Amino acid sequence: MEKLSERQLILIGIAYILNTTLLSVPNLVLGLARMDAWFSYAAAVLCFLPVLWMLARISRRFPGRDLFSVMIDSMPAAGRCLAAVFILFYLFVLMRDLRMLIDFVNIILLPLTPLTVTASLLIITVILIARGGMEILGRMTELWLPVLLIVIVLIPVFLFQDFDLRFIRPFFDRGLVPPLQGAFIVAPYIGEIIALPLICPGPVFRFRTGLAALLTGMAALLLLTLYTILTLGTLIPDRVLFPTYEMVRQIRATDFLDRFDLPLVGIYLPTMITKVAYSLFVVCHGLHRMFPGLSARKLINPFGLASYVGSFWLFDNTTQLLGFNRFWPVVALPVEVLLPVLLFLRLRRTKRGIPGAGGKKTGDERREETLGSSEHR
Repeated sequence: MEKLSERQLILIGIAYILNTTLLSVPNLVLGLARMDAWFSYAAAVLCFLPVLWMLARISRRFPGRDLFSVMIDSMPAAGRCLAAVFILFYLFVLMRDLRMLIDFVNIILLPLTPLTVTASLLIITVILIARGGMEILGRMTELWLPVLLIVIVLIPVFLFQDFDLRFIRPFFDRGLVPPLQGAFIVAPYIGEIIALPLICPGPVFRFRTGLAALLTGMAALLLLTLYTILTLGTLIPDRVLFPTYEMVRQIRATDFLDRFDLPLVGIYLPTMITKVAYSLFVVCHGLHRMFPGLSARKLINPFGLASYVGSFWLFDNTTQLLGFNRFWPVVALPVEVLLPVLLFLRLRRTKRGIPGAGGKKTGDERREETLGSSEHR
């Protein structure tokens, strides 16, 4: 069985929080919250601490099994319905992220390349990564994401002279409502971290693992938001598609050494491609748990191609994709918050009736082992 280390799982959680959020929501959040956008990210992250705690408790009760297995084994009918909801949710996340990645590459890096060519190359890469399995995903994350985090910390070294502290004051000048509206927009992207217990069993996924990923991802988002506000102010980010990229474009070492955005994008793109591969792996892994006869590896190719088609079918352009963020919380938050709460309450009540709960064997299992040993003798 493929396994992830705790460090790799933390990095995957950070990638789920950080990568897509950098592209999809900064312009909308900064437009709503202005200089208080940092509060929006912090509030959204804190809302998911109880959710991670509940999922970690479920993983402790059923060691050695991921959340898909727990749902299906404990509630054969209802569990499969819940698993199907999670699968459909991450299938949509896969198509959304893939389209956002395609548009970002097409707009920023390859504006003269046909969109279908860019999309084909990206989906082939995503499929090949996902076919490598969970260990390959963990190793790729371990390779690229630490470099991205180091770059985020070092950005002020190059941009310090362009920072203007007047852009972040006064605090809460427009009240708490706009920052809370921004938190509502960004919360579904933070909540995608619930994928961790879906693919990883209890001994590796613990509350401290999710907490470390959540807080590190929040710190990276807060730093990038702060850099963007200090560099561009609060009015410009609302009028551009990718405010974080526009902030990075301001990096210049001297009068003639500029365009440092290209190597930085070169560091960011592998992490984003790997994040898209996570969602593809979650979908195929969930289907394998629902129907054990199906091979998750064989499902990756058809579902990768389906996500390629669906990304163009659902969204016509980047503007429509970004505008969908206003409606997305209504769809995503019930899945990310309500379903974990219901699972926690349900599995707590039925723990004694589920074989293997808590890692302990039932009386029937012990009797079968005794009979088996007697027959062997």
